[in-house]
Amino acid sequence: MTVRVQPDRILQLQTLRFFAAGFVLIGHALMEAQQQGISQLPRMLYAIPWGAGVDLFFVISGFIIFHIQPRAAHGSGVAIDFMIRRLIRLAPMYWLFTMLMIVATVGLSHHVEHHWVDPTAVVKSFLFIPYVPDGYPVARPILGQGWTLNYEMFFYAAFAVTLLLARRRAMTICAIFLSLTACGLIFRPLPVSMQFWFEPILIEFVIGILLAANRARLPKLSRPIALAMIVAALVWFVVVPEGDPLNGWDRLLERGVPSALLVFATLQIANPPAITTRGLLPLLGDASYALYLSHTFATNIVSILWEKLGLHSTLMFVLLGAAFAISASLALLLAIERPLLKAMTLRYDRSALRRWLSEESRLRPLELAAP
Repeated sequence: MTVRVQPDRILQLQTLRFFAAGFVLIGHALMEAQQQGISQLPRMLYAIPWGAGVDLFFVISGFIIFHIQPRAAHGSGVAIDFMIRRLIRLAPMYWLFTMLMIVATVGLSHHVEHHWVDPTAVVKSFLFIPYVPDGYPVARPILGQGWTLNYEMFFYAAFAVTLLLARRRAMTICAIFLSLTACGLIFRPLPVSMQFWFEPILIEFVIGILLAANRARLPKLSRPIALAMIVAALVWFVVVPEGDPLNGWDRLLERGVPSALLVFATLQIANPPAITTRGLLPLLGDASYALYLSHTFATNIVSILWEKLGLHSTLMFVLLGAAFAISASLALLLAIERPLLKAMTLRYDRSALRRWLSEESRLRPLELAAP
């Protein structure tokens, strides 16, 4: 019988994941208010790069995936087991909300931002392949925020390659991603669908990996120093000019660097505040994936209510939309995501494929960590 290994869960990092999802939520709520013609909040709020929550997610993802890797095992069986577990973790909820978006697009087209539901879009969206609608400058699957999951799956596939090796995994995955971004610079311009794989945003995963690989060597931070770093990172988000929104290097400078600083300060704080490691905030961190996938549905529902009632308060719209989205994500976590993840993981652990992989590679089950 194999024994499940419980890795060191870093709960303050879970809290940071909630704030990353919250950044994206607020940004989309403000965007929804703007599109629906609801009266505007001060312009400075729209200048904040709320989408930086995605960059924060990518740095955290790079850290978590390296942190949970099987140190002692390697080989094809380990790589296959890793990919199956990541698919179990990521795909079902994403497919569920992609299906909901298809239904919403067909049935509520006047409330949905885009209308590209065709066989190619459906197939590519479900297979995590970047889909670029005609005339669109970037990849955009049916569920808009799914573009980030295309990167997540690409990262998992690349990391699975490193699991074939016994040593130097951090160096290998960093070399792969840095080489891809270098090729993106050398061979520009590339077709939009191809350029997706060569963007500097890949470096954000590299940063997370390097933090994980060197965490024991990094200094511990007192609370005042960690707080100063967090404040500096938040100021960086606001002060550094956005630059060209389609230039990945501008994004890396404006959002990737302060995201790395936030993750570093959160990881290395010597005595994390109890509020970040116990109670509601870590639970909300567990719900951050459900929040990320579902928040556009929640804010759209609130905007429909606003339209029906003839309301015009943007502040109340954003607050109510955020509260509804967060509450819905907790319900989704407890009622759907956790039970589904538990059932699918149990089924896989008891499968003939899992037994064969275990015998071939002598691997132990990996604890699942959210992206």
